[in-house]
Amino acid sequence: MLCRNVALFFEKWLQDLKYEQSLGEGVPTTVPNILGPGGGIAIWHDAGVIVPWRLYETYGDLQLLEGQFDSMKATVDFYTERVADRGSGLIESGQQLGDWVSMDVPRGPMLNYRGEIWNLQLNEKMGATDPYFVANVYYANSALLTAKAAAVLGSEEDVRKYQALHDTLTEAIRREYVTPNGRIVNDTQTANVLALHFGVVEEKDRAVCMERLLANLKRHRNHLTTGFAGTPFLCPVLSENGRHEVAGTVFLKDDCPSWLYPVGLGATTMWELWDGVNPDGSFNGFEMNSLNHYSYGSIGGWVYHDLLGIKLLEPGYKKSRIAPRLIVGIPEIEGRIETIYGRLTCKIVCARGRYVVDLDIPANTTAEVALPEREEVLLGSGVYHFEYATEHDFAPKKFNMETTFGALMAHPEGAATMNRYAKELVDNELFMMFAAERPVLELEGTLPPAAMDVIQMALDACNDTEQRLSPRPSYEPNPSD
Repeated sequence: MLCRNVALFFEKWLQDLKYEQSLGEGVPTTVPNILGPGGGIAIWHDAGVIVPWRLYETYGDLQLLEGQFDSMKATVDFYTERVADRGSGLIESGQQLGDWVSMDVPRGPMLNYRGEIWNLQLNEKMGATDPYFVANVYYANSALLTAKAAAVLGSEEDVRKYQALHDTLTEAIRREYVTPNGRIVNDTQTANVLALHFGVVEEKDRAVCMERLLANLKRHRNHLTTGFAGTPFLCPVLSENGRHEVAGTVFLKDDCPSWLYPVGLGATTMWELWDGVNPDGSFNGFEMNSLNHYSYGSIGGWVYHDLLGIKLLEPGYKKSRIAPRLIVGIPEIEGRIETIYGRLTCKIVCARGRYVVDLDIPANTTAEVALPEREEVLLGSGVYHFEYATEHDFAPKKFNMETTFGALMAHPEGAATMNRYAKELVDNELFMMFAAERPVLELEGTLPPAAMDVIQMALDACNDTEQRLSPRPSYEPNPSD
């Protein structure tokens, strides 16, 4: 929906979805349905609500929303009438797929499928996040989106019904899955991400939830372990909760599991499994291993909305927000969204101590523009160019928190800084043996803050030296302000 106008495609597909619903088994896991009954499986089932709402937001088409509204209500009502427990109101039984093909459950021993192909067991595919937690969060979200659609269409009775359902479900989910101290019972990356993104935790508990997410990422050396349920929201949640730099670190990882791991192996499509191909290029022998599977491509939303910084404020991008936020390793980015009013474009470069920004806002629209280090302004349609000085530098840093302590000490500037300000630590042979092969990130919980400050000084000294020795960037911004 960002790079192409796909309204007609999805309008037709939603007619197929309504037909499948008319058979009385809810929204199946594929439309057209080739796998048999499967209604009520969260995420797949929720397409009946999420897709028409996203289409309305993107294109502002009231007629489409109105045409799908009964289908949206039927999607939620199927949960209520056929899936949820009549006592608690929550989904507590039946088939669910959880955080599909996440990486937080050990795999194996696998059963032979046929020949040299092996079968991942269902619990290995579903991941470690409670599948009913996932289902109930999506159930509540679909109720909320249906209430929003009802408000747009002027159906006050449906607004009250589905808003009340959302509020009731949210309270029930909190009682079932959130401790009095604000921790999610199922302490996975996905559980914490969903709790933050969908407002499961109360405002007073958001900091605790965020701390748990960051701690989990740290345990995995800032690698994601999320599957289909959690991946779309991981980086957005980090960026929206003040940890944009951590989102950038996760995004730029290039070993498994990561988005750039397949790229390093020559992939030109998104894979179904993070580990669908081995580091040597051989295929993993799983019976389910698609190499053209969009789900993890949802990171594109974060690239557009948080990195490039373009977000809609009114349906169809009648009003938008442009607030680009670069990360270390990506000092420039350019992109456009094909809105119904025309191309909405942003290009930002940070090089040689200057920001250079170019914007193109379509006719008959406005945009809130919040550039780095500048006051927010409201701009109308037109082409805009900005240049100004900055002390920020987003060029890739060779030495960072992922650098092993041994590699830091192997650099002359790193060793000199550590010997100058933390000689007692360097002279500790036991510590040096312990730390040599460990990333600096892992030492954070072992060393006092003062020692970590010295290590950061050493990393900065190494990077300063590398920058002086490296070629200047090819981009030369205009020297005039």
